[in-house]
Amino acid sequence: MNLLLPLKTLRNRLSHAAILLFLVPCTLAATNFQNLYSFTGGNAGQGPLAGLVADGSGNLFGTTVGGGTHACGTIFELSHTNGAWSEKVLYSFTCGNDGRYPSASLIFDEAGNLYGTTAGLYTVSNGNVFELVHQKNDRWTLKVLYSFSGKGDGTNPVAGLVLDQGGNLYGTAPRGAEGFGAVFELQPNGHGSWKEKVLHRFANGRDGAFPMAALTFDSAGNIYGTAEYGGGVPPCGGCGAVFQLTPQQNGNWKYQVIHRFRGTDGSFPFASMIVDAQGNLYGTTHSGGPKGGGTVFELMKNQNGHWGRRSLHNFGLNPLTGLGPQTALFFDTSGNLWGTTLEGGNLGCNYGCGVVFELTPDGQGQWNESVAHTFVGNPGYYPAGTLISDTTGHLYGTTEGDGKLTFGSVYEITP
Repeated sequence: MNLLLPLKTLRNRLSHAAILLFLVPCTLAATNFQNLYSFTGGNAGQGPLAGLVADGSGNLFGTTVGGGTHACGTIFELSHTNGAWSEKVLYSFTCGNDGRYPSASLIFDEAGNLYGTTAGLYTVSNGNVFELVHQKNDRWTLKVLYSFSGKGDGTNPVAGLVLDQGGNLYGTAPRGAEGFGAVFELQPNGHGSWKEKVLHRFANGRDGAFPMAALTFDSAGNIYGTAEYGGGVPPCGGCGAVFQLTPQQNGNWKYQVIHRFRGTDGSFPFASMIVDAQGNLYGTTHSGGPKGGGTVFELMKNQNGHWGRRSLHNFGLNPLTGLGPQTALFFDTSGNLWGTTLEGGNLGCNYGCGVVFELTPDGQGQWNESVAHTFVGNPGYYPAGTLISDTTGHLYGTTEGDGKLTFGSVYEITP
């Protein structure tokens, strides 16, 4: 499995039979869609595979997996001036010691510096963790914090990072370690360098395999994540798992699988989990489920410490409403869930170009889906990035493009 191909090639293709199932009416949400910026390839970058992050002034920051001066990917900023959005490339990767192919979203620290990962190239480079330091003259300098060795520390991180209150970074690497990926922590040592600590090495058994998504903290300091494969539950045998890491007094972390997918309840959780105020978890699987096209689910912790699962939505019978959710969900201020599917919607784009969807609770335990936007091609192929929101409730996301005629875009949705 090549971790550096466009996101649509990193997943198992949904069965074409799902597209041929009968169509039923599709509910459309009343939203306004606007394409803010279209990537052109070349030095400007191409293929934003991840979501965006915004600063306090409303500027948007992200990465492209390709393009740039050396065709090894970029870090970019989009700013809004005079009624239009313009791009500034903050850094072009050289495919040298600085890394290549950033495919994950960025995070800010309190000083306004950005942190991220490069995926590298399997058998050629193992990826790294970097910091983009914001200088006083509004210039940016890249510093590599850690380069993966390809041995017991994990390799080829394709997901973003999370930062704790102590300034430590946490992430996942889908390869390396014992061959099936790792969860890692990076600790600053006070001398400008960082030390890696592996919190869990996946064995492709009941613990899961190939963690492809960023991690999530709850208010108690526990970490949650997903393993796209493994889990060892029949009949699927390896449809993925959701895991929890709990900090121990001795500085170690206790690893526990809190849900193993069976296929019928979903398979292959590619995206991060999100946590609500009550500590419940929400996520997606990009295939499986009763209808075969992926699921949206909730995990709830019982009083006995076990986790129960319930389905919020199943994709598949009506491809017009989306197929293959593969990004993390997002809660708006009204308690509605938003997300994207990489396929479905307009069926003129092979399996579909993808949709933005909204799930609204009906107050009786059910959630109703409405399609906020259907992508129809240029420039909106495959909404690969997780949605974010500004203070006014406007949503922002990315599409990765088809890599031939379109090279990705940044869009805005106004609910």
